[in-house]
Amino acid sequence: MSLLRKMCCRRLILPLLLLAWRPAVEAQNVRRGKARSLAGTWAGTIPSPSGRIPIALTIKAPDNAADSVRFIDLQNSIERTGSIDVLRDSAVVTLMESGVRFVIRWDRARDLLTAVLGADSISLTRVRRVQTPSIRPPYRAVEVSAMSVSHDVRIDGTLVLPEGQPTRAAALLLASPSARDRDASELLHFPLAVIADALARAGIATYRYAVSPVSADANVPTDAARSARAVSAASLAMHTLRLRPELDHRTVGVVGFGDGGRVASWLVAHEQTVDFVALLASPLLPIDSLFAIDLRNEARRRGVGVDDPPLNATIRLAQRLIALLRSPLDSSTLVHASDSLFAAAELAAPEDDRQAQRQLTAMMRAQFLEPALREFLTMNPTQVLRDAHIPVLALFGDADPSAGCVENINALHPQSAQKDDGRIEIACLPRLNRRLQAIGSDDIDSSLRSEVTVAPSVLTRLIDWLMVRLRTTP
Repeated sequence: MSLLRKMCCRRLILPLLLLAWRPAVEAQNVRRGKARSLAGTWAGTIPSPSGRIPIALTIKAPDNAADSVRFIDLQNSIERTGSIDVLRDSAVVTLMESGVRFVIRWDRARDLLTAVLGADSISLTRVRRVQTPSIRPPYRAVEVSAMSVSHDVRIDGTLVLPEGQPTRAAALLLASPSARDRDASELLHFPLAVIADALARAGIATYRYAVSPVSADANVPTDAARSARAVSAASLAMHTLRLRPELDHRTVGVVGFGDGGRVASWLVAHEQTVDFVALLASPLLPIDSLFAIDLRNEARRRGVGVDDPPLNATIRLAQRLIALLRSPLDSSTLVHASDSLFAAAELAAPEDDRQAQRQLTAMMRAQFLEPALREFLTMNPTQVLRDAHIPVLALFGDADPSAGCVENINALHPQSAQKDDGRIEIACLPRLNRRLQAIGSDDIDSSLRSEVTVAPSVLTRLIDWLMVRLRTTP
């Protein structure tokens, strides 16, 4: 072919190739742009026989990578990784281990994802948390670990030390014995991290921790083992905090969040080194009353009537067990009496449910007779706080279904606060749920969508109370 003919071919073919290539490049750029827009964490709930289960979908660009998607069951802490294939008007998610595939569609105007899972369409909203600590906060975070003398409890935690201002005091942050981690994370909220951030900015050091297993058997503890470890770990954490050279001669107290308030009350009863205690959404009612309230709330959530016979039978069994644990019976007599209760519960159960009831009572028998759990369950937090000669703050939300404000306030007895010259301060804050979020509701979807982890009014009230107490501390 002559040189002239070759040049003519190039002039004709190259523009045609460019015309064909440009739409493909533009389509690829659109897909990449859409993948970047989808990047982030989305959350919602999916239906199940036991109610709605909270889930999260974390997407990161670029797409098509094997780990570009994380699908998380927030209730059971189950996580699956996968890939996402972004199409023109939708995307396909493939979870690697299970091979499950589902389609998601994005409503850009409302920033809403719709995931089609079988016959169900699940709406997922983008997760935003306005109280997430900044990348460069005005404080220093130090990893601190400790092991008990008997080597049966180990804690790993974060000590937060203010910088640029004097450290006025220190607070041990206590979560529920069943908390998953040191931040008491739930529904993509990290309340203890938010509380630590707020206190550090006010010049108050904090220590929050998680209990780490020290043996293979401790990885899946019973409720009894969890409670026993929680109180031992709290005592170890308080001693660890007291020994830090940065906090020499400082006021050190405890802040209990949720059921961490019961651990805080136990610590006040057993340690003489607690200078103050603040309880945030921590029910103070007797454990049998709380158990009945929780069961009835769970029944309502599942659509079962509160007069359901099996439900009331379970409540009566728990109340009788707690009454036994409070009695001064010796161990052998207590075992015999509890066995009679468990046997009656098995006989009262419907024949179809007897095997399940037998397994449940076997687990309860093993747990309820543990000495550590017996002491923990029979402790009366209100009596402990009344007898303590330290400042006490208790904040509740009036939308908390687990225990009403009035019941908690009556449990602490307002007259005791007057008698102790204001040593005990109790407040019921409006439109706050049991997680102290200002959403006026306690349902899972509302909490997932909430951008605020802990209502600013709670943090302000806590800090103001601490500042007043620290000024009056000799």
